[in-house]
Amino acid sequence: MTGPVHQDHVVESTDAATQALDHLERALEAAGFPGGRSAYRRMAEVLLAQRWSTDAPLDPRALADFEQIALTAGRIYAMLQPYVEVMRSLASLAPDAPGSPGTRPADPAMRAPGPTGRRAAPVGPTGPGLPATEAVRAAVLAELQRRGRRAASVSVLARTARSSIEAAEAVLAGLVGDGTVQVRTVGSECRYLLTAPRPTRRTAPRTARGTR
Repeated sequence: MTGPVHQDHVVESTDAATQALDHLERALEAAGFPGGRSAYRRMAEVLLAQRWSTDAPLDPRALADFEQIALTAGRIYAMLQPYVEVMRSLASLAPDAPGSPGTRPADPAMRAPGPTGRRAAPVGPTGPGLPATEAVRAAVLAELQRRGRRAASVSVLARTARSSIEAAEAVLAGLVGDGTVQVRTVGSECRYLLTAPRPTRRTAPRTARGTR
């Protein structure tokens, strides 16, 4: 068991964290993060549709560009994802009311790691025990399987999976990337459906030469 926390140390810690987070928030705002989200989302929708919605061979120059985009996006994701996890935990620190002790978040997926370094298992739409991303993935696949050849928008899939648009988009990007899901463009909107399995060719059995 840990001893009582000295209140002066708590105040020093919270003051330092407030300054650091304020600085980070201002830096993100100055870099255009809040206003750029919709533009990047649209960019991703267009590129995913161009890359995966056709079976026709692509120009080698475009393929090289797609490879570079994937590598750069992977590096950016690796930089941003740890920050998302940290902010997700810090967002659970607010007390219910002034003067009341802090309460733990109701959503287990929002809880910070405990003494063992492991998060409490989130309860997603597919039941307990799955990591949050895997729960969203399972729910998205289940909905696409239910819909068959009827494509679904990302907002429909996010609502079915009880997730944010961003979480559903991240899952769909992975599913499109590995060929499980394909993209169809309807007007200005991208819709998703399971990739139909390729029919297997059956070859007639060969007869041995020289037999009558």
